[in-house]
Amino acid sequence: MNADEMDDALDLHDPKVKSQIRQSNKDIRAARTKPAEYTPAQRRILDARLAQARKGPHYGPFNTADEMISHMKSELKNRATIKSAKRPR
Repeated sequence: MNADEMDDALDLHDPKVKSQIRQSNKDIRAARTKPAEYTPAQRRILDARLAQARKGPHYGPFNTADEMISHMKSELKNRATIKSAKRPR
């Protein structure tokens, strides 16, 4: 048992914690809980990542699956060439 598990086990014997757990369970059963929300810091991180994803790179749309496969193969070949060029010999 690690320190966190030991702390959790000890908390379960605390009457205040037991009372909070019981109240929380009652609230859940009565549907009085509100949905989980992100903190402002988490929201800023998510928004930044989404903005970066929107910038791209984007490929396609492809007219056929063969066009897409051809593009993917050429990308893999380019990456392999770049990787081998960076590797010291």
